[in-house]
Amino acid sequence: MKQWRFHALAGLLIAGAAPGVLAATATVYYYTPYKGWTSPNIHHNASGTWTAVPGVPMDAACKDWTKKTLDFGGSSFQTVFNNGNGSAWDNPNGGGNYTVPAGVHRVKNGVLTANAGDPCVVLPEQTATIFYKPNTSWTTVNIHYAPNGAAWTTPPGIAMDTACTGWRKKTVSLGQATGLAVTFNNGSTWDNNSGRNYALGTGTTTVVNGVVTGNAASPCGEPDTTPPTDPANLVGTVNGTTVSLTWTASTEDKSTFSYIITRTGGTSGTVTFTSATNSYVDTTGAPNTVYNYSVVARNTVPLTSGAAASPPIKTGEVTVSSTVFSWDNATVYFLLNDRFANGDTSNDRSYCRESNQACVSFGNDLTQMPSGFHGGDLKGITAKLKANYFKDLGVNALWITAPYEQIHGFVFGGNGAKHYGYHGYYTLDWTAIDKNMGTRADLQELVDTAHAQGIRVVMDIVVNHTGYETIKDMAEYGYGKLNSGWESTAYKSADVLTDWNNDIGRFIDYTSSNWANTFWTRDWVRLNNVAGYDQCEGTDGLKGCVGFLPDIKTEVANSVGIPSILSVKWNREGRMAAEQQKLDAWFASNGKARSPANHIIKWLTDYVSEFGIDGFRVDTAKHVDMNVLKDLKAEAVKARAAWIAQNPAKAAVLSGDKSFWMTGEVWGHGVGRSAYFDNGFDSIINFNFQGAAGNVGSLNATYTELATVNANNSIPFNVLSYISSHDKGLFDRNNLQTGLTSLLLAPGGVQLFYGDESARPLMGNWTGDHAWRGDMNWSSTNTALLAHAKKLGQFRNNHVAVGAGSHTKLADAPFTFSRVKDADKVVVAIGAGGRAAITVSGVFADGQQVRDAYTGALASVSGGKASVDVGSAGVVLLEAVN
Repeated sequence: MKQWRFHALAGLLIAGAAPGVLAATATVYYYTPYKGWTSPNIHHNASGTWTAVPGVPMDAACKDWTKKTLDFGGSSFQTVFNNGNGSAWDNPNGGGNYTVPAGVHRVKNGVLTANAGDPCVVLPEQTATIFYKPNTSWTTVNIHYAPNGAAWTTPPGIAMDTACTGWRKKTVSLGQATGLAVTFNNGSTWDNNSGRNYALGTGTTTVVNGVVTGNAASPCGEPDTTPPTDPANLVGTVNGTTVSLTWTASTEDKSTFSYIITRTGGTSGTVTFTSATNSYVDTTGAPNTVYNYSVVARNTVPLTSGAAASPPIKTGEVTVSSTVFSWDNATVYFLLNDRFANGDTSNDRSYCRESNQACVSFGNDLTQMPSGFHGGDLKGITAKLKANYFKDLGVNALWITAPYEQIHGFVFGGNGAKHYGYHGYYTLDWTAIDKNMGTRADLQELVDTAHAQGIRVVMDIVVNHTGYETIKDMAEYGYGKLNSGWESTAYKSADVLTDWNNDIGRFIDYTSSNWANTFWTRDWVRLNNVAGYDQCEGTDGLKGCVGFLPDIKTEVANSVGIPSILSVKWNREGRMAAEQQKLDAWFASNGKARSPANHIIKWLTDYVSEFGIDGFRVDTAKHVDMNVLKDLKAEAVKARAAWIAQNPAKAAVLSGDKSFWMTGEVWGHGVGRSAYFDNGFDSIINFNFQGAAGNVGSLNATYTELATVNANNSIPFNVLSYISSHDKGLFDRNNLQTGLTSLLLAPGGVQLFYGDESARPLMGNWTGDHAWRGDMNWSSTNTALLAHAKKLGQFRNNHVAVGAGSHTKLADAPFTFSRVKDADKVVVAIGAGGRAAITVSGVFADGQQVRDAYTGALASVSGGKASVDVGSAGVVLLEAVN
């Protein structure tokens, strides 16, 4: 403890009452693991004056506990604890002293619990049996409770069992507590004793009309001591992977009961099911697998009967058609490399990001920076590929953010924080991999791993702008002019920037003539209010500076030299000659002018020829000249052909469409076919779907419009629909099941934003776009939602007709439609429930066996309908069984 801290503590401790008659006694137990102290001292004023620092040793009590018994005057005394020599102290949470009254108390984890008793005394397990008679017509009754000193159950609590007419019952374990607080509900309406909660004790208690009777007799008479009779004659019939079980029913004269079915065998181990009747249909088995089933009856006491067992039952084979990859049916998983998974923590502060001038880490938690690098990288993505995360989702294309090198420093973020290029849109060098992302070998491993699973890799690219000028990069590469004192911002540890002029602007001299021949130079970019550069024409259009970023002169057709910043950088890295030779060879091979745009086209298409990148997503495409976009695609196609020729074994693992694919961001673009499709684009992002996905009532109109992209698959025309994005926000987190259903069953290509399948939360304490770009929620996955997404995604990936087929509505209630692409046919129902007869007329003929890919259930078509038991999501995914 620092000396100043001790003096402040001592000043606090000496304030108190004068010594008086010691008429009361307190025993204080102290929990030693809290601070890790083996021999703590207690420092107190029980006698009226404080003990000499560091106080007196406490006595051993039992494992993890020490104690001290003290006499004192008045109603209480003050105390604190320390490690035995006074160098480390334990004050209560928030500071000050612990106030100790008479009695036996416990101090644990910074909190004194009065009259908690001796923790070394092991009390017997306590239980409470509660009978509750609701004075309403509740059909479901839950008990929500908290044993004294313990946490409440998760609302709405746990279901109570039927005891006898009008009464519900539940026996709960209290541990060593001698009472509990209780409320009752039916899932929406609550009986909480007029807001005071019911205070109940151990033993049997009745609660009726707000009246509590402790130590009561059971209102249901004599307890049931006899289990149900044994079920018998358990037999199963097999239809594909579906096993239908029946057995002779049990009997019971006092309590209600249900059946517990147990299945063993296969790779899933022991699985149990519950049935209220003497039959059960198991649709969860694997093909060609031997299972053993048994069944018991269990009443509400609970008492369990003997078991009936079946002979071994073997499931059959089920095969369904699976189609090969098509970009027209793409499921593109869009992730931010930096926010998805951290596979290598050693590169989290590359280029001395978030470090001082000596490149020593600030030691701050990077994940708490809304607009900083968090540590995600290429190795992290590859690890998830190897764990089959994307394959299990049915994803067939990964959209990764640009892995090439970003500006090293930060700019002033509109959110009052440092803003780094973690998203890949602040380019410094198109030819190098950003070290925060990893290495060239890491990128190659990612692409090869994805390809081995049939997954394409789409790279986010920027053609129309470079990264901002930053104080740190100016100092590193010597461009522009810095004013004195710039170090206070460049190496600022706090993630707080209050004002651009004060934190950034006053350290940069934008009038210096040094700008003209440094940075990106006038031949390459236009930049507002910087000496020697042409002004931007607003922030929109082909010559506007989007977000005030340096705008590349993509309209320039004449040859230019290598920009100064790259010349300085490459010379320093010892690769200037090599990069110049590669440029010379490329321009000599095609005769193109050495324009700014052609340099960038060369650098970007190198990722295709070297690594096997399968597609580009072009950022801010509307701000790039059409002829440049067309040339970009043409050169990417050449690079793709070169990669296939040079890597025949790698290319061979990719089935289906191997062509290079290009989609782009044209803000506000919808489903219509525009000039972009005649200038290099196979697809354009559809900004209209996000707002329509939650409206199931108008989904047919949305799907009908989307399906127009499939009217002629021979011409370049498709869209990429989404429900969440890094620029347009997250879909309603309370309605994600609906959103995912709408998206993954949509015609055309679809983009699944990372975390929509797992309910990744909105970062509510962050502002702007960064609130939508939080870290992937690996530790808090919504498993039910993820399972839903997997079923939809795999169905989509298995059937090219879902995205690329014709769309026909078959019925309104439930909303049922077909998708047909050549021989691939599916029927989908949304909003179904119970046992539903799904219309399949015109798609599947009578007698055809179909499978619901959502539940695994099989059905035979009869009268133009297929009858299935619908899963909990209300979605039916019918496919033909071969």
